[in-house]
Amino acid sequence: MDKRVTESGLREEVAKLGDKYVSVLQELVCCPSAMHDVTNCIRLVKNKMVTLGLDVTQPVLRDDKTGISFPAVVGSLRGAGVGPKTFVVNAHVDTAPVEDVSSWSSNPYKAVIANGKMYGRGVLDDKAGIAMMLLLADAFSHFHKRLPATLLFECVSGDESGGHGSKACLDAGKLCDAALVIDGADPLSIIDAHLGQVWLNLYFAGKAAASCSARRVHSPLLAAVSLLKGIEGQVEEWCCSNPSWEGIQKPYFVNAGRIHSGTWAGATPERCEMSVQIGFAPPVTVESVCLKVNDMADKIAAETGLKFGCNVDLLCHDAFASRDNNLVEMLKTVIRDLRGGESPVVSHAVTGHCDLRYFRRNDGTPADACLYGPGGGGNPHACDEFYEISHFVPVAQNIATTILRWSS
Repeated sequence: MDKRVTESGLREEVAKLGDKYVSVLQELVCCPSAMHDVTNCIRLVKNKMVTLGLDVTQPVLRDDKTGISFPAVVGSLRGAGVGPKTFVVNAHVDTAPVEDVSSWSSNPYKAVIANGKMYGRGVLDDKAGIAMMLLLADAFSHFHKRLPATLLFECVSGDESGGHGSKACLDAGKLCDAALVIDGADPLSIIDAHLGQVWLNLYFAGKAAASCSARRVHSPLLAAVSLLKGIEGQVEEWCCSNPSWEGIQKPYFVNAGRIHSGTWAGATPERCEMSVQIGFAPPVTVESVCLKVNDMADKIAAETGLKFGCNVDLLCHDAFASRDNNLVEMLKTVIRDLRGGESPVVSHAVTGHCDLRYFRRNDGTPADACLYGPGGGGNPHACDEFYEISHFVPVAQNIATTILRWSS
């Protein structure tokens, strides 16, 4: 088989399927899947995989602490030969929640298209990735038996809270030699490293008192605020001692995403709960972050007499880099070849969390992995999230060509 003709034919097939899977993207956006509520969207993707003739399995990761399940659905196309190499294409179906529908210019679950952009919750992060993954599965399904590689298409959940779905696939024995996650990158950028993350659910508890007697008791709410200020100070200290990592300036942060305490202003609350995310780079680790936070909280508890508790999220992780791998270099070459080298292709680290650490070879070593696609857009996790539809086919062609070259 002539390699050049095969690449050209594959790209033509991707282009033919473009409109079909832009419509699939609309269908996905119209199926809400915020955070853990992904059942309907997982079912939708599974049905499309079955229709394409993929061999489908459904790994699930369960968090015993919370009782929450993180399902995934994996479709496979087995390649030719004995023991062929395995390439994973991965994207996540869970989205950020919609906090206030009225702040959107259009219904976030109607997938409105205007001026070449599609609007909706999760359209960029990451349902365009899911639609693109299905397009690639469709394109490769016509001749996968001629490929010297097995392709796994993983639709996962739990990405927005730490990468649970991809771990479900790894725990189910979905090993690979290379993996491309369609998430978080525009057409000329590749992500190959990410910060570490710690997710903590904290609480302080004490005794309630009338507001006029507030000085006689210690407020759990004020204790939580004091702890947050202490964490912010520690983050600044880390940034001063290690001002950059893998090109990220000030690679440490803290965000308090949720604080809940009390029911009214007439009483000091009995309890305050706070959810905190902390991002960090080496030499800081999950263990050292947790020790620092617990030390600060224990001091506050000792000074106030309040009770303190902390639940560490199931999937906190250290920083991870997958630099200098063959997949990244091949993808860069493909993009330059197909796009004429007009603009430089850059690989970089990302401050957010992603799943690079969950792709492993048969011998347990990290597979060559990166994030690329689904393309440009804006406002992920915010109102009026959108995706640039014009990027859909070119990015899919870049990925398809890379898979073909890698397989060969």
